[in-house]
Amino acid sequence: RGLNFNLGSAIVTAKATGARNSDIVKGSITTMTQLYDEGYWQKINWAAFGVPKQFLQIGGVNTGLLPDSIQTEFAQYNTTKQASAPPVSLPDYLGSQWHGKLVTEDYEGYVFAGYGMKYGQAKMVQLIKQLRSSGNLTVSSNDASLLSTGENPVDFAEDLGQTDPSLQLSPIQYAQTYVQFMGVNSDASNKPAAELFALWESYDPTWINTLLTNTSMTGLVQPYPGLPSSTFAAASGVMKQNVTTLEQAITNDDLIFESFANRNELNKLDTAADNALG
Repeated sequence: RGLNFNLGSAIVTAKATGARNSDIVKGSITTMTQLYDEGYWQKINWAAFGVPKQFLQIGGVNTGLLPDSIQTEFAQYNTTKQASAPPVSLPDYLGSQWHGKLVTEDYEGYVFAGYGMKYGQAKMVQLIKQLRSSGNLTVSSNDASLLSTGENPVDFAEDLGQTDPSLQLSPIQYAQTYVQFMGVNSDASNKPAAELFALWESYDPTWINTLLTNTSMTGLVQPYPGLPSSTFAAASGVMKQNVTTLEQAITNDDLIFESFANRNELNKLDTAADNALG
């Protein structure tokens, strides 16, 4: 209940006005920075419910963060116009052969923030500006359509959410990767129910199988990768592509994971990248 797109703002508004609030909080370490610091996340001992302690280490055992899914950035490409997988390294897209071929949305600074963590904000901003000024990168809110038509055959975006068989995925080196966490709102009116829902949404086998196999769930985030590998063997269709490409990126150590140690720097880089994208 209350898991709308702009959940954070809705929770703050409800708290301020005394309206019925969401029992659930949700977000990654960077997207829920302010909510967490302001005390909206109840510190639940999830290990007491049987959640393996190793699952909780990525968010911090004592934080009350329950990992339920994961997202990262990929290069989605249209094989009718771009037959081979595009480069993994972002600077490799500066070549003239990529003129007019790339697209992303103006809020997808996540694509470049991991590069900024590796090489610094100045080089990250310079890379974005070079990609744009060269005409290689288009910024558009219509990126999915431009990818589908092949007008821009490579789209820097999150999980693939279209069933078009011509669309494929390729990892991006140093892509910012964000585990999504589920939690209990400290202002919740029914905390036991919120705990139960969080555990169900994160780990119920039937629900996870639905996410991995049901085409109506296409485009939703992938389940938490700490689950047994056998869990993901059921993945089919588009989700199979997402799972396989994510596994490849993790195996190649291509990703920059959010953490409490780097969240402030990543938030700063995300803002700078979004500004550079315009």
